[in-house]
Amino acid sequence: MLIGVLVVPSAQNGKAIPYFSPQELYKLSAMVFYGQVLTKGPGPGPDYYYYQVQVITYFKNQQTSDTITVAGHKPGDPRAPYPQFEVGDNAVFYVRKADGINTIYWNSQKAGNACTMQSFLESSPISANPKIGPAPSTHIYIEDAKGIMPYIPLTNHTSVFHDDDVWNNYPESRTVPVTLSIRDEDDGQQVFNQTQTLEMQACSGPGKVQWNFVPTQIANYVATVTDDKSKISEIFNSIYNSAADSQIILPPLKQFKSGVAPKEIKCNDNLQLIFKTEDNSPACVKTNVAFRLSALGWGYLPSPFITKTDLLNSTISGGKIKEFQYDPQSASIIIKIQTVSDGSLMVTIPKIITDLNPSHKPFKDFHTVLVDGMEENIDLIPTANGSSFTIPFTNGTQDIEIIGNQVGQQN
Repeated sequence: MLIGVLVVPSAQNGKAIPYFSPQELYKLSAMVFYGQVLTKGPGPGPDYYYYQVQVITYFKNQQTSDTITVAGHKPGDPRAPYPQFEVGDNAVFYVRKADGINTIYWNSQKAGNACTMQSFLESSPISANPKIGPAPSTHIYIEDAKGIMPYIPLTNHTSVFHDDDVWNNYPESRTVPVTLSIRDEDDGQQVFNQTQTLEMQACSGPGKVQWNFVPTQIANYVATVTDDKSKISEIFNSIYNSAADSQIILPPLKQFKSGVAPKEIKCNDNLQLIFKTEDNSPACVKTNVAFRLSALGWGYLPSPFITKTDLLNSTISGGKIKEFQYDPQSASIIIKIQTVSDGSLMVTIPKIITDLNPSHKPFKDFHTVLVDGMEENIDLIPTANGSSFTIPFTNGTQDIEIIGNQVGQQN
């Protein structure tokens, strides 16, 4: 039986249906819920259907029944794109009373199951807890162009970054921009920045995006994924190394093939010589990358080797540091300094160095400190970042040596 006439004010006088945000609709509605259409049939008038909906979640004005019958406008008016539903559709329903009949607002729409109460009430599409459902173990992973997960990606080879955990917990369909930004951790320079867009249904996820990135130099990179409102990924650290590619590492290999002894191969000032464990082939990489590759077992460093790179978090007063000499085999570190007065040197030996020779005992309880060849009684202080020493010296000191029992794997 027809009870009155349902009127949609916004479609009167030739006006198109206005937009209301989910927050506005929530306030206007007598009831808001998420559910699945069970049946669709003739409505309370020629222009309407009746939908019987199985309610899954009430967001406003919870009822005792878990099924609700609502009226929805049929299609036909080009100025008013009323939402249309079929049996089996899941949707967010905004319901008002019109002439005593539960009638859905025109902004009701198909949706996934990722809506939360906060998403109806907050002004931002991304709430403080944007993800619904079980938390993933990672937000970003990397593989090569063939879909194989490489242990160490190669320079001048395509690496594919994936984020399979993009969510739209907003009760409205929207375009979600997701950006991958990659920077060189050593110099802070951005080397990649690209945005992908996902057309996402209301309250849906996870969505999937991917990017192709070709690193052009050996470095330690940091990749970060963000959406348009907040960071949605963790930092992904990766060491890129192209020493396996003879076409990329031409200078050291040319030296090697021309008869230069392996330990006599020269690298540029900001690079460190390392040898691949598998075939002893040489490569020149950044010093901190060389340490990481050595710790991973990919390669080994010459012993001893000299570098200007400070990996000891050194602080010096009364002078400056000229260079560092590391000798993994004898578990020693020599720090060459140039003084202008009496002073002190504070260093912390991190795990990246102690991992160079895992056959030794931890560089923790036993050590010797030599200042220009004279043994000094210097206490070791364990810290969260490694073994720390504060070593006083007099003006004119040139060499400070720390000998471990040894520079080895930390517990």
